[in-house]
Amino acid sequence: LALGSLHGLEAEFYQPLERSRRLFLSPSVILNSHDQYVYDGSFQQGSFRTDTGGGQVDLGLNLGHWAEARAGIRRGRTHARPRSGTTEVPELWEDVGALMFGLGFDHLDDLGIPRHGVAGGFKAGFADPSQGGDREYEQYWAHLAGAATSGRWTMQVLAKAGDSSGDLPYYRDFFLGGVRDLTGLPLRSLNGGGFAMGGAGVLYHVAGLDLPYMPQWYLSGWVDVGNTWDRLDDAALGDTHVGGLVSILVESLIGPVEGGYARSSRGDDSLFLQAGIHFTRPSDH
Repeated sequence: LALGSLHGLEAEFYQPLERSRRLFLSPSVILNSHDQYVYDGSFQQGSFRTDTGGGQVDLGLNLGHWAEARAGIRRGRTHARPRSGTTEVPELWEDVGALMFGLGFDHLDDLGIPRHGVAGGFKAGFADPSQGGDREYEQYWAHLAGAATSGRWTMQVLAKAGDSSGDLPYYRDFFLGGVRDLTGLPLRSLNGGGFAMGGAGVLYHVAGLDLPYMPQWYLSGWVDVGNTWDRLDDAALGDTHVGGLVSILVESLIGPVEGGYARSSRGDDSLFLQAGIHFTRPSDH
């Protein structure tokens, strides 16, 4: 369940197919509506809305206690259209049909404020009219995250990248921008058919008793670098943005809450307050 500029509902059913539970079937239903702002640098030109309804059926394999592999087919319908401002995107009604593949693992001790472990994944989508869609294109994306703690200090790292080819519609672009997602830039203000980003940060445990339900307080610093491009082949080290932040991070009963100051090499800066942080969030599709 999601609320805000992205609101929708996703339900997944998990059914083991044999006694060892290694092989499973996983059908899912997806209904969402998303408003995406369009930027010219830091200037917000307008926005478009994407409404999507559909489903996916995956056949999966549990690879011991370490990883999970999936292959499936996605079908649905998408309506994308301009919503405000001067953005010049066309209105589209499109059928979606794609083969989907994924491999993932998650051994972080916490999704919001990890202190130990590693997580990662790779996904690929192949849209084709033979699968019931209106377009033919391919997309690939991957992420890797890790954390390690010694005493009061925790080190966190995050890297992710994606690429695409073919007749990619504008609403399927990758988007970057925001806290730990090219820090300092406006939220999801960069877009393209390819992207790459890497970041690292430290946490220092300031206060909090080691007891259940007690809030834990941290000082946080983070630096990241990356960009989006039409395709990943266009990437160049000189064509990247660098961002950083300093913040106070609280692990509370309602989840992580963070407030601080962020700035990018482009000159954008902001004071921010956010809750419900998902540290490993990939630029998923």
